Amino acid sequence: MGLRRLEVEEEFQAPPEKFYNMWKKTPHEMPNITPTNLQDAKHNAGDWNTFGHGSIKEKLDSSSTGLSLMMKTLKVTHNGIDGDMYERFKSYTCIFQFTPKGTGTFAKLTVEYEKLKDEDLISHLNMVLEFHKDAEKHFAKA
Repeated sequence: MGLRRLEVEEEFQAPPEKFYNMWKKTPHEMPNITPTNLQDAKHNAGDWNTFGHGSIKEKLDSSSTGLSLMMKTLKVTHNGIDGDMYERFKSYTCIFQFTPKGTGTFAKLTVEYEKLKDEDLISHLNMVLEFHKDAEKHFAKA
């Protein structure tokens, strides 16, 4: 079916460092932030500060991803490794780019994928957006 790309942009009130550090320092807390969208997040191997291998169980599937973090650009990249997602995708990469905008964040969320089955990916992207909106609410409470 060929490699496809889906992008969405969103503005958040919380600063970009909060989103980036959530992925870098406290991924294990994510299920508490958004339990309807993320059931589990574990660090299995590697160093979250540079490149790590983590398992993430979303409401849609249970998958392992390689996590790449770029502090200078506040960019987080998830490369799918294995799990339920590979019943639907031949390849899957999710990129979060967090950019300062005033006191908040301009976020560009990109999914690059090659599908095995013809299905709608919009619901998955909406789940990713809901997750970050829940994180924004969590940051406001702290």
